[in-house]
Amino acid sequence: MTPHRIVLLAGLAAPLKSLTGKTLAQMKVWEQFTVVITRIRRQGLEIVPHGNVTLERGDGIRVVGEKNAVEAFARLAQGSPRKAMETSMVPYLIGLLVGVQVGLIPVPLGQGVSVKLGMAGGVFLTSLLIGHFGKIGPFRLYVPPAAKNLTRELGLMLFLAGAGTKAGAHLLDVLAGQGWVLLLAGAVITTLSAAAGLAVMVKAYNLNLLSAMGALTASMTNPPALAAANNQTETDLPSIAYASAYPVALIFKILLAQALVEALRLLL
Repeated sequence: MTPHRIVLLAGLAAPLKSLTGKTLAQMKVWEQFTVVITRIRRQGLEIVPHGNVTLERGDGIRVVGEKNAVEAFARLAQGSPRKAMETSMVPYLIGLLVGVQVGLIPVPLGQGVSVKLGMAGGVFLTSLLIGHFGKIGPFRLYVPPAAKNLTRELGLMLFLAGAGTKAGAHLLDVLAGQGWVLLLAGAVITTLSAAAGLAVMVKAYNLNLLSAMGALTASMTNPPALAAANNQTETDLPSIAYASAYPVALIFKILLAQALVEALRLLL
């Protein structure tokens, strides 16, 4: 039995016209090639193969079988490592355009009150759907680790630069009018809220500290805090917990803020 590692790419030669987007049950690798896929590695994560697992572009798979069978399968399935590092910008741009349009759609709440997700909320919701289905029509979504890291870090820097520019324009005026009391009050409130959130997540929900840190930063919708949490570990636990809680926190915050403004406007 000979193990072999393969990098999957789209558009493979016959009889496997394309392995991407197909489940292992649909591929029937054993029936056709008498090999067994024992491991799937996707962007640093090990996935245990079973019938419902879908293979995606860039996946590294380990197959076991007789030498001749493994070599025959490898010749058909092996893709170019260089192409595995390329990023298709078409799904990115389509998702961005659709997300902006979705964010501008007003959602009526009755009595003349309507809210919008906003461009950021619309793009985020659209990206969740695209990430779930993995494609837009014939265009499959594939982001290599290097491109994903660059986009994440660049987005974080732009976010902080924008927030700092807006806040810094009135910083001295606020400090002159309110003094350092307002700054200290904000620090105390933030610290107590974070401590209370960590206590609830660890004690009530039995989350480990890394997962609790990720969920807490998501509830605060605070990407810089997530970056700080990720720097404390080599695992993806904070990011996974962040991704689980962030959609609800972000969308609820956007809708709640607009709903409160409209409610106060009607009352006043």
